[in-house]
Amino acid sequence: MSPELLAETTTFVVMLVLIVCQGWPRLLRVAEVRQDRIAAVLAEAHTVRSEVGVALEEARKQVDAARQQAERIHEQAHKAVEDEARDASIRAEREAEAFLVQLKGQIDAERRRAIAELRREVSSVVVDAAGRALGRALTAQGQAELIGASLGKMVPHGGGGE
Repeated sequence: MSPELLAETTTFVVMLVLIVCQGWPRLLRVAEVRQDRIAAVLAEAHTVRSEVGVALEEARKQVDAARQQAERIHEQAHKAVEDEARDASIRAEREAEAFLVQLKGQIDAERRRAIAELRREVSSVVVDAAGRALGRALTAQGQAELIGASLGKMVPHGGGGE
């Protein structure tokens, strides 16, 4: 075995041990916090969706009441109330859809922010571990190469992917 290969293997093993012992628990904590935040946003979106459903149901009940009153007054008034009820329902559904789209955008932005923060944390851990393993501080170019190589090996998790 060549001395270079032995040195590279030793460095790799030391970095692996450092990352597993120091970085992995930290990464798990960061991921758990992010997961909790995303779960909270999703729960809030579900609550809002339920509230919109209740509001929509109430609007439909009001429309039905307006139809009955319009039928008693006159056939023409009935048609006008039906048209207004339909428009109100469409507006309510559009508003609900727009609100859900906005929430989905916020959730996606939070997910991207969490991924970016996680990458920064991983970069910091890798640079610190590499510096310790090499017994010296890395140059800016060495840090950039190490971070690029480490982040390039990260596999995106989830449906969206980055």
